[in-house]
Amino acid sequence: MKKYVPRSIQNIFDRIEAYNESITDVLFSEPLSTTFEVVVYTSLSPGTGTPTTTDPEASNSVSNYNFYSARSKSGHHDHLVAPERGRTRDEYERLRNSHFQAVIKKGPEGSQSPLQGDVWLATLNGGNLVTLVSFQRHGSIVTDFQQSNGGPAKKAHSSGNTPTQSLEFYKNSGFTEAEAKELSEKGCKDPKDIKIHSSAAAFITKVRSSSSFAGWSAAALAGLVANAQAESNFNQLAAGDAVKWYKKGFENGKVSSGRWENVKLRNVDEKCSWGYWQLNICPDDGAGRQLALDSNIDTTTSEGKAMWKAKLADDEFQFKFVSGKVSKVIDITTTDPYDAAYKITTGFERPACKHIKGRERGMLAKKIYDKYKTELGG
Repeated sequence: MKKYVPRSIQNIFDRIEAYNESITDVLFSEPLSTTFEVVVYTSLSPGTGTPTTTDPEASNSVSNYNFYSARSKSGHHDHLVAPERGRTRDEYERLRNSHFQAVIKKGPEGSQSPLQGDVWLATLNGGNLVTLVSFQRHGSIVTDFQQSNGGPAKKAHSSGNTPTQSLEFYKNSGFTEAEAKELSEKGCKDPKDIKIHSSAAAFITKVRSSSSFAGWSAAALAGLVANAQAESNFNQLAAGDAVKWYKKGFENGKVSSGRWENVKLRNVDEKCSWGYWQLNICPDDGAGRQLALDSNIDTTTSEGKAMWKAKLADDEFQFKFVSGKVSKVIDITTTDPYDAAYKITTGFERPACKHIKGRERGMLAKKIYDKYKTELGG
């Protein structure tokens, strides 16, 4: 005997069934793309950022290829649960293996390798097999079990830091060898996107009107201005490198006793770095120390300390010295603002993580050049 179903409920069931049928008709009547973007899943340990170089199931006959799993971003896998929703490693693997098998021919040493979470353009070969054609952009995958078990992804998100990747990862991401080493081995942070400071235009007017920078190209000036912003935000008497940090370094054995004695004697108002480009007056090899000696200023005396600050208030005091120093590390007629800023950072400023800072300031210099090309004389 059939159970009675009220007409109002049956109508709801009928409408749902009709809707599902219409969706199914669309799915099967509209062919899906044969070239499309996919998300790459590489390994049994998601989130490590290490590419799979061989597949355990691959035979010797396909040893020239690397094998991955890939989830379509164009509708092919909308009916499948994303692998990162797996609550355990075994479930992750099961979900991963239900997606496309993606292959790519091994390239020469240093060529682009798919990494966990990266987006690639793929071509459907038929069945469940796709070929990875070209890299599109980097991405990341955080699995449910990593989050719940406190894995590296969770720790990274909670601390606000990105997990340290391998040297090859950063090189494949477009960083130079020196930048990749800073990121992978020295704990440097990824480069930031720096916005142009509101005082940039006024500072550009100053350097353009200075005889110290006569003959400098617009690109060279953009590199110089970018470094001034990064060091001081165009503050004429900006003071940094506090004595207390040198003291801490001395107590930790990272600063020699001789250097610490120089800091104690030569600092001005408990600071060592001064001016637009943070010229350091404390160490023997500091640019500020050289400028002070050239100007017969002894910052170990109260008179010399006062004279140092008074001299810095004259822009030309800083401009003439910096022009002479920077012109030795860049071509002042360059047409490349990025290169100018990068070389000034690595060859003159030399901050911690100097190559990553060079990349940041190079990108800033390009922005400054594009926005103020006329004002810079371009």
